[in-house]
Amino acid sequence: MESDASSSSLKRTVADANHDPPVRSPKYEKMSALSIHDHIDSYMAEQGEDQIPAHITITSPQPQTPPTQKLSLVEDGKRRELRVGETWYLVAQDWWKRWRKACSGEVDKEGPVAERDLGPVNNSRLLDEYGNLVSPLAEGVDVEYVPEEIWKYFVDWYVCSSLPGSFTNQSP
Repeated sequence: MESDASSSSLKRTVADANHDPPVRSPKYEKMSALSIHDHIDSYMAEQGEDQIPAHITITSPQPQTPPTQKLSLVEDGKRRELRVGETWYLVAQDWWKRWRKACSGEVDKEGPVAERDLGPVNNSRLLDEYGNLVSPLAEGVDVEYVPEEIWKYFVDWYVCSSLPGSFTNQSP
């Protein structure tokens, strides 16, 4: 089937497009004089996002917070009820127990744990070989659930070696 040049098809060859003069509107002329940063700034302003500060300071307890105070902050956060729409995180029980031991000063048959020896939060045992969350996981046996602000404290205090297991409660 052949088509002739007079058909109403919108298709054009690349050669045709390269030979036609570009269509320029006043808006195009104004925008062509702007840099990419001006385009971004303009778009952000249109979206109402120009009021977002360039730097956001998260106020969390400093890493030099005494261990007993950290323990108190975390326990208070865990006592909160889970609310619809909140994000809570999973912490592997083995790391959790070592953390509690280090912050409480508890000494058991394995001896004491110094907070500096904890290392980053490590949830890798909660994942299978494909990086999927293993199941079933039981709270208090395999994992502890912590609200987002407590997770942020852990990240701030200890850094994290893996980040599986946040969940958002969506049931009423």
